[in-house]
Amino acid sequence: MAKKASTTKKKLDATKSKRGRPRNASASTSGTWAVKGIENETRTKVSKAAKIAKQTIGNYVNRALVDAANETLGAPKEKTDVGLTTEQILQNLLKSQEAMNAKVEEISENQNKSILKKLFN
Repeated sequence: MAKKASTTKKKLDATKSKRGRPRNASASTSGTWAVKGIENETRTKVSKAAKIAKQTIGNYVNRALVDAANETLGAPKEKTDVGLTTEQILQNLLKSQEAMNAKVEEISENQNKSILKKLFN
């Protein structure tokens, strides 16, 4: 009977011991890569370049790999857009904010007009 209890305990321990970092990939990624053999100098340079480009290291490496692969395969350059940079996202937000401000201003001006002006304009 003691043998059965130890077997059950091992099964419970096996289900609890999922080690490692929890998966935090977006829906557009199919899996996580671990690339071995990357030199420290390369890691440092990629990290600095990603900071300058205002991108995450993953996004920066993804873009660089797609560009290199397309160049090797002879694919056209315009299909290399992988994701937006932080700067591009900020510019898009500012444009949409400006458009919303213009619409709010237009609506507030229309509300201040008299009924006759609204009808005949």
